[in-house]
Amino acid sequence: MAKITGWQKGCLVAGLGCVSVIVLVVTVTGIALVWAASSARRLGDPTPDPVSRTIARSDRSANDRDAARGDDSNDDRQDDRRSNRRDEPPVEASLVLPDESGSDEPLRLRVDMQEGRFEVRPGPAGSELRVDGTYASTYYELTDERDEDADGSRSLTIRFRSSRSLPVRLFAGLMAGRGNPNRLTVSIPEDLLIDLSLRFGSGQSEIDLGGLNVTELDGEFSMGQHEVEFSRPTARQMRGARLDGQMGEVSFRDLGNARAVEFDITTGMGEGRVDLGGTWQSDAEVSIRHSMGDLRVDVPNEIRLSESSRVRVNNETRRLDRRRETDLPDAPEIQLRLTASMGEARVRRY
Repeated sequence: MAKITGWQKGCLVAGLGCVSVIVLVVTVTGIALVWAASSARRLGDPTPDPVSRTIARSDRSANDRDAARGDDSNDDRQDDRRSNRRDEPPVEASLVLPDESGSDEPLRLRVDMQEGRFEVRPGPAGSELRVDGTYASTYYELTDERDEDADGSRSLTIRFRSSRSLPVRLFAGLMAGRGNPNRLTVSIPEDLLIDLSLRFGSGQSEIDLGGLNVTELDGEFSMGQHEVEFSRPTARQMRGARLDGQMGEVSFRDLGNARAVEFDITTGMGEGRVDLGGTWQSDAEVSIRHSMGDLRVDVPNEIRLSESSRVRVNNETRRLDRRRETDLPDAPEIQLRLTASMGEARVRRY
């Protein structure tokens, strides 16, 4: 029998080490999957439960808030609190905000939602901020938190996210044989003065900010299909708007109605669309950075692109189409700066 050389011993030791690592990984993964399946069976199906949460405003009386919720009496409210049956949607505890009337200090509103189908809509002036819909409360949680900084500024965070690990949720979905049960709609009163921050991921969102009283906007959208539009002009001019769309399909529409003087837009790793339609009430700057995917920027002929506008795709500077651009001197002028790398981007006039 031939004697094993040194390098052969090294290869043997390395091979045994690799096999040991693989066996360990497989064993740990198997244990984790068994635990996840057991937990999902114990928790049950991800059945959607109804939710109707009101975040009340202190500039309205208790009777007004009760009328808005459709409450008939104190006895009815007490019965609702005691009822845990799924066929009777409970009205959850209200969070009272400080009086916004006559104040120039905006509420810092943050909406952070993951894994589901979500909507954000303007609500009537004088109404309350609401969250309505259904979600699997066994596997997800909906929270609202308020805070006040040292300088007196107020903030409110509405957050929806999972309360169980990913393997447990996957097994629960497989056992139930249904898609994601989470469907939530956030209604924001038009007269509520806000700095708005949006975070949406792992799902689908349809967001309409038309008519809202927004001073500044910051949005991040990822891993899904997301659409942000301004169906009509906002109540005031924004200081600025930042929109970031990654890893999915994103659409930002009718940005002229946002009344922002500066846009900072980032898209990538998917399909993106930016529409500069809407009613522009002043000149503005629009900066777009794109990578790894397809991007289309739609520019109405009714607005003028400034001479300093530029489009650079894959280190190639492209000319802007001005053939049908308006020549009216009082037309709004937009400075467009588009930079794209590792992807394709085009500007379309209409």
